[in-house]
Amino acid sequence: MTTQTLDTVLRIFRHYKLLSTNQTLIVGVSGGMDSLALLHILIQLQHELKIRLHVATLNHGIRGDSGASDAEFVGQMATKWRIPYTQGYIDVPLLAKDEQIGVEAAARKARYRFLSQVAREQNAETVAVAHHANDQAETILMHIIRGSGLNGLLGMQFVSPMPNNPALRLIRPLLKLQRTDLEQYCLQNDLRFRHDKTNDDTDYQRNYIRHEIMPRLNTVNPNVVGALLRLSDNVRVDEMYLDQQAVQFIEDNVEEADNFWCVNLKVLSQQPLAIQRRFIMKAFNKLTDEVNSISSDHVTALISWMDGANVGSQLDLGQGIQSRMGYELLYIETKNYLPSYKNYALIPEGTNKTIIHSESQSGTYNVNIEKQYGLQIGVADNLSSVDEQSVVIVYPQDAIVRLRTRVNGDRFRPKGMKGRSRKLKDWMIDRKIPRQIRDNIPLITINEEIMAICVGKTWHLANSPQDYLNEKTLFYLMLR
Repeated sequence: MTTQTLDTVLRIFRHYKLLSTNQTLIVGVSGGMDSLALLHILIQLQHELKIRLHVATLNHGIRGDSGASDAEFVGQMATKWRIPYTQGYIDVPLLAKDEQIGVEAAARKARYRFLSQVAREQNAETVAVAHHANDQAETILMHIIRGSGLNGLLGMQFVSPMPNNPALRLIRPLLKLQRTDLEQYCLQNDLRFRHDKTNDDTDYQRNYIRHEIMPRLNTVNPNVVGALLRLSDNVRVDEMYLDQQAVQFIEDNVEEADNFWCVNLKVLSQQPLAIQRRFIMKAFNKLTDEVNSISSDHVTALISWMDGANVGSQLDLGQGIQSRMGYELLYIETKNYLPSYKNYALIPEGTNKTIIHSESQSGTYNVNIEKQYGLQIGVADNLSSVDEQSVVIVYPQDAIVRLRTRVNGDRFRPKGMKGRSRKLKDWMIDRKIPRQIRDNIPLITINEEIMAICVGKTWHLANSPQDYLNEKTLFYLMLR
């Protein structure tokens, strides 16, 4: 059995190209049967694989002295087998409280954070964990119970990005071995492992499935583990094709950035529902650095919301991610994201700066008053001193000119309306100025009346009162 187990794992390493030669492999070891067997197997294979091993063991702060004792046991075994190791400690109950998540989720998050940290410290790119075929079957069953889509039926992969750290690779060399295989391996090699009593606590969902549900399913089908794994293999073929179609759609139609993904809503709506769902999942997972982290309910809610959402409305998707409706585009973005809108010159919301108070000024002016935010604003006493690309506004001698952003109740007198005014908000909506930046659009007021609005690279001027046009002092605006 020992030789057969080693051959199986060696074939997995080679077939799935789990690790290149001359690399350091971080091995997550808890001291239990699965991880101790994994470490022992890797020690037997390390010369043939031409790799270096480094053990990482974490005390989760859940079991007091027992947890500390397990970590010490792993350190002793690593020393005995001459493998360098790193011990860590994280207070998982405190982490669960701080982040308002369950203890299981907090333990998983803490574990992967720790493994990522050790990998960085050891200049390693790959981490190995001891998930096996029974774990895989339990994971698939959990996903079925939660109402997963096809992707959830794939279960865990032999190689996947590290959760929260996609630059690292997470490998699972034991996925083809069942728990009975590992039990037999430990027995034949006289491996004495530790037993974590929390693994018997059926208050935890996975433990309940392992100790209560799977045994009952075994009475219906003694090879229920194999059946669930075949289900995963069958789904994989269809999922690969659909995923390829989704990737192609994204490459052709989606704008990606660190803080958002956006797509033309009409184009997305014309796609099959399977592609729409995969676009949403891929966008969410990329923005959160998670794998399969968005719930099916959120995906369904977003697709339904897309049909009737108003421009500027938002939908919370969880984990700091939201969807936002633009005029023609659908955004999936981080909540703290403010788009750069490269075609707009924007100023901070609430800006209200006096540029000219003409009573206090005299003589000839050709001075740049404002050069921030991509704007250049100045005054001059005649047209010859103004750049030919500038927009010129005439203002009275007693004027107070301000640069500011909009406030409630603002109205604007656009040219072509014979001096009539309209709400600034309606004027901005007509020009499809994104809702998120309307409070950052530069406005110029003369004696509190809006005389110019900068939209894109154009200053839109008001229909000025006639007496403004008879003055000699000029006010000019331009973009840098």
